[in-house]
Amino acid sequence: MEVQAQKPVVLITGYSQGGIGHALAYEFASKDENVKNCVANVIEKFGRIDILINNVGVPCVSPLAELPLSTMERTFNTNVYDVDVKFR
Repeated sequence: MEVQAQKPVVLITGYSQGGIGHALAYEFASKDENVKNCVANVIEKFGRIDILINNVGVPCVSPLAELPLSTMERTFNTNVYDVDVKFR
């Protein structure tokens, strides 16, 4: 009898701006507690996460000198900070 290789457990995150459920997904992901619960649920059910595809990012297209600081901060926080911190 052959032993079947265990399939990898993959967690994919992210949402598209303006897509179906955008506001709900953004609200969910903006709260660290929700993200921690999601990860905990996957680990409880499958025992591990083999692959994390953190598909998060927001565009910021404009000349740098014309960008409001709040836009730069939101872009940085989403594209750099959230990717790392949410899944530590």
